[in-house]
Amino acid sequence: MPRQARLIEPGKLVHVITRFIGGRYLLAGPVERAEYLTRVDKLARRFDAVLLAYALMSTHVHWVLLAGEMHMRLFFQALNTGFAQWLNRRLDRNGPIFIDRYTTIVFDGPNALPLMSYVHGNPCRAGVVDDPGDSDWTSHRIYLGLEAGHDWLRTDLALKLCELQNDYRGREAFAEYVWDHRKDPRSKEMSGGDLKERRRKARVVAGAPVEVGTPTVNEESGVTTPLVARAQVPLRPRWPGSPELVIRHVARRAGVHLGELLSRSRRQPVVKARAAALVAWTRVLGRHAIEMTATLGICSGAGSQLIYGPWASDAETVAIAEAVAADCWKDEET
Repeated sequence: MPRQARLIEPGKLVHVITRFIGGRYLLAGPVERAEYLTRVDKLARRFDAVLLAYALMSTHVHWVLLAGEMHMRLFFQALNTGFAQWLNRRLDRNGPIFIDRYTTIVFDGPNALPLMSYVHGNPCRAGVVDDPGDSDWTSHRIYLGLEAGHDWLRTDLALKLCELQNDYRGREAFAEYVWDHRKDPRSKEMSGGDLKERRRKARVVAGAPVEVGTPTVNEESGVTTPLVARAQVPLRPRWPGSPELVIRHVARRAGVHLGELLSRSRRQPVVKARAAALVAWTRVLGRHAIEMTATLGICSGAGSQLIYGPWASDAETVAIAEAVAADCWKDEET
């Protein structure tokens, strides 16, 4: 399924992570980092996203920003494409530099300070420095007044979002919070590290190739992730029960003995009942055929013939399959 465009409400606090392909150490030193930030300098004035913080790690880059009216994809596409071309020339190589899909996490509520601290603490979690202020990989030294800032880096607005004053005391409180949390373990909530598992579970539940939308972190409800599907893809909930229960309902509805349904009998009512079981299991309940064929004791080829052959389109077979599926969902509810 093609990925869906991420639509983020303007003004939302967003954590963006772009990763280098294969986890390679491609932002290796001060020259590469300086070139990367120079490109940000040139692009930032053309886009309306408000940049609040960054961490330039060897294998990936973190950004904290406020979403603007313009789609942030345009900014990161221009930034990453230009930097990738420069780096390929520098390394005398060809091919992609960045993974083609960056990670975005939207934050609601008073999450600005923990998020900023998490991003600025990256060099400490990586074991490179003990004090966040000793690393020039992040924007932390700018917040501490140890380095000159950038026109596009809105430290004043970031401190306001952190509920801190834009003065010496506010920056001191900011530095103290980052220090206290500098070695907090990697957070799936902050980094979206469990999105693949969320996508897998969502597809299992929905029974269709859905995508997981941009996750939102809320102080009260935790992490929520919307499901996104193309309009022409019907969502088909996946029934969580066992094939044995379906077979028992089929035997009752079709009027055949359960033992005969599981035997090698080729009587027409038995074959028809097996087809009803497979149709109910795959087409209505959204499960994989192999689970049912294994329980019925038939090979996958025989199962395919029953699912796609003439029995599957027989009106009585379809009626039994739909009735059995309704019985199964009713059992699940009770």
